[in-house]
Amino acid sequence: MKRIVFLLVTVAALATGVSAETRSRWLEIGQNNEGEKIYVDSKTVEYPVYRDAARKDWVIFWWKVTKHDGSQRVTRFQIKRSTRQSRSLASVRYSATGEVTESDSTPTEFIQIIPDTVGEMLCDFFDYVLADEEKPAPRRSTTTNM
Repeated sequence: MKRIVFLLVTVAALATGVSAETRSRWLEIGQNNEGEKIYVDSKTVEYPVYRDAARKDWVIFWWKVTKHDGSQRVTRFQIKRSTRQSRSLASVRYSATGEVTESDSTPTEFIQIIPDTVGEMLCDFFDYVLADEEKPAPRRSTTTNM
């Protein structure tokens, strides 16, 4: 239930007319099984087009997890929504003081998204965001009350 509430709040933030510059860059979308906060970087979301893929089927973005000790892991991630597959493109780990403790820029192979994981949370997040974008705008009445 908490995850759905976070998703709805985030969808509302993305759907408003406020520019990305005035919104918070890192949108909290939920927590992992250890209770650590998960964020998506709203300024890095891309929807690349590959061959015959449906519009916005692929999503590339940065996400981060903030650990209880103050350290963070930031990951560039790619999701193929139609097949529910994902992979890591790059990642960096930071200590609680902000020092880089580990980095990797070797993309992993695509894997199936496993239920009840951060990967599923991220895929569901973009499914909700994009479903909300595709809803038709409400029609305005052209009649006036006299």
